[in-house]
Amino acid sequence: ATAAHIIAGMTHGAHLVGMVPSFDAEVLAELLRDNYLTPTFHYHLVDVETLAVGWLAARGEVPSLPWRSDDVSRAVGVDPPGDDERHTALGDARWAQRIYDRVFGGVA
Repeated sequence: ATAAHIIAGMTHGAHLVGMVPSFDAEVLAELLRDNYLTPTFHYHLVDVETLAVGWLAARGEVPSLPWRSDDVSRAVGVDPPGDDERHTALGDARWAQRIYDRVFGGVA
């Protein structure tokens, strides 16, 4: 319950940014609702992989389907996480941040 209240406060009005953030939004929403809280994060989720593909498309460098996260990441100049970071909450968050920062060049 304590974690749910902290998360509710931290995400109030926030855009969720990540790799496939719909998964995170569903998990967070369920956690909040289970604790009688209403999810109030912004409904527009920011998927950095989709942003990266758009950035590449604008440069005429559209990757072939199906997109693989590692390939898209490398195409924008970001090394994917190593085995010690991959599929950990912090590792995936840092990876998403590196892609976001690369695509937006520190101007977002």
